[in-house]
Amino acid sequence: YQLSSVDKPTYYSIDPANKLYWRQSQRRLEAEAIRDAMLVSAGELSFERPEFGSTVAKIGEGEVGRGINTKLLDDAFPYRSVYLPIIRGILPESLNKFDFPEPSNPQSSRGSTNVPAQSLYFMNSPFVVEQAEKTAQRVVASGVNRTERTERAFRLVLGRSPRKNEIKRINDFITESLKNQKSVDDTLQTVWTTICQSLFASAEFRFLN
Repeated sequence: YQLSSVDKPTYYSIDPANKLYWRQSQRRLEAEAIRDAMLVSAGELSFERPEFGSTVAKIGEGEVGRGINTKLLDDAFPYRSVYLPIIRGILPESLNKFDFPEPSNPQSSRGSTNVPAQSLYFMNSPFVVEQAEKTAQRVVASGVNRTERTERAFRLVLGRSPRKNEIKRINDFITESLKNQKSVDDTLQTVWTTICQSLFASAEFRFLN
């Protein structure tokens, strides 16, 4: 369990299927961990146990999907995803896209798919955009130059320092984005939001190494 998933060409040539366990087989994070990781990056996750009753009680009575405010079940819930209320027939989007078990009946195991809808979620979800904006605010406030901010962004989202080529690509992207912009401060926040959202959307964010 302490093995790294780093590839070694010599070992791969002998055992490409990793049957002898010369490395850890890379695996994708569970749905709950992906959502929690975005909240941690944004500085929004509360590690406390919710003290109030079920959030379901706050959305009112009625038929799910017809006028009930189900956004309370996900977007406005700052606690760990393990505490998210699960309603049969309407899963929070952040869980539904990443193979959360069907709540209508018992499940013996979870799948681990890699499908286009997951990438589209990171591109279009209001929840992801909101967490990227809040992460960007932390990044912009963390340093006075691009290298310091890039370091902060990678540390918050991916838990590592950026490589030289990654620093260069981000620097080039910022330079191009700020060309001919009158309000640099507003544009800078937007640019770093885009960068943070791109890091969320990366395969590295979703997989445990």
